[in-house]
Amino acid sequence: MPNPYASLTVPTYSGCGGGTNYKLNSNTTATISPGVYCGGIDVEKGTLNLNPGTYILDGGNFKVNGGATITGTGVTIILTSSTGTNYGSVDIEGGATVTLTAPISGATVGIPGIAIWDTNPTMTANGEKFNGGSTENITGAIYTPSQQVNYSGGASTSTGCTQLVALTVTFTGNANFGNSCTNSGVSEPLLPPALVE
Repeated sequence: MPNPYASLTVPTYSGCGGGTNYKLNSNTTATISPGVYCGGIDVEKGTLNLNPGTYILDGGNFKVNGGATITGTGVTIILTSSTGTNYGSVDIEGGATVTLTAPISGATVGIPGIAIWDTNPTMTANGEKFNGGSTENITGAIYTPSQQVNYSGGASTSTGCTQLVALTVTFTGNANFGNSCTNSGVSEPLLPPALVE
């Protein structure tokens, strides 16, 4: 299938304004703002709320442990590397509660339609893990064009919009995708031309 996001480029960034090796490991509620998070974001326990905007994880993972909660509306999370090495990966464990909504069309912050984007050009050994189960609801695109995705999450609803773009995908359990994508900002791939008689 053609890549609907092939023209995307990572926004220019520098420094570690959001912090280094951000970790929430207590049963508390915290709210963070967009920025560059060197070393990634790790939600071990508690609830992490994301304000709208772009979160650049420079050389680190996006990890949500079982029992932890993360929420955000109008959010784009980009896993990348300023050095070209030590790219992070996504690891959402079973029992995690994840509710993320990408910016909609015309949004002034974040990347419209993109909820999570892994820019690593080389497939990693274990790939990306989305194991949130019925408490995982990602509205927008999960864009990992060079990665293997292991997907068992997805809330059982037809009113959401989840789009998955990856090199390979392995589905297990009761994986669900919503298909109500009007005005969500996601781009549908153009089908190749076909000869019709």
